[in-house]
Amino acid sequence: MLIGAIDIGSNAMRFLVASATQFEGNAEYERVEYLRYPIRLGEDVFTNKKISHHKIEKLLKMLSAFKSMFEVFDVVGFHCCATSAMRDAENSMEIINLIYKELGMEIEILSGDREAKLIEKAIHSYLDKGNYIHIDVGGGSTEITIMSDCEKLASQSFNIGTVRAIHHGISDEKWYEVEKWVKGHKINHLAGIGTGGNIKKLYELSDIKAATALPTTELEQLLTAMKSISVEERMQKYKLNDDRADVIVHAALIFSKILHWAESDKIFAPNVGLIDGIALAMWENYNSKEK
Repeated sequence: MLIGAIDIGSNAMRFLVASATQFEGNAEYERVEYLRYPIRLGEDVFTNKKISHHKIEKLLKMLSAFKSMFEVFDVVGFHCCATSAMRDAENSMEIINLIYKELGMEIEILSGDREAKLIEKAIHSYLDKGNYIHIDVGGGSTEITIMSDCEKLASQSFNIGTVRAIHHGISDEKWYEVEKWVKGHKINHLAGIGTGGNIKKLYELSDIKAATALPTTELEQLLTAMKSISVEERMQKYKLNDDRADVIVHAALIFSKILHWAESDKIFAPNVGLIDGIALAMWENYNSKEK
């Protein structure tokens, strides 16, 4: 069956149609259509605490288009979630009510804990036995989870993100808060698992072969090289879109610091993220109702 999901992030909106089936007791899941639009809600929220009328109009237009596409694909259902920017926006409930009135679409604003759980659901099938630190860097927040043999040991959401960093920076106090948490929950032989568009792009730029991890040392080399040039030069040298070229350095720095504190020498980057977790949770809910 085809299912749909929408992720309204602080940096970008994401649209997904996926095929999900149950075969011999196991879930089979595959992306069918995926779109990303850099709406940058966090630009408004992290500066003025509210989402502007201009961004609300864009949000409505994109959601209307996504709803029409779900109808074209004949999905059995879809779920729409929003993260850090909508969590922080003073006018988020007004926007949610407007979206429901105009489009009949319900939006779930995810807590940091709920967001982390959905991302864990997406990466679970990629994990082998072993110890992992999962880092999901978004525009407004970063979720960190410590796992051992596919079991969660600890998880925390922090208000550090790429768009937030561009507009406000990350204070020494906030860095210390993250460092203290990571070191306080560190276990031996942690391998990194990274999700979010930036780690996927960093992985691609590293020329690492498929199915292998990105060494922390190479991530740090990329960070140093990118920091030394302007956004425009990054766009040319690394073939990046403008909405990626400005945030990728902040993402690389967040990943690098957390991996250093965890004493992890490598990070894997599976091609999944929050939106896949949203879709899988919706499918599990649909399946349970059918039974």
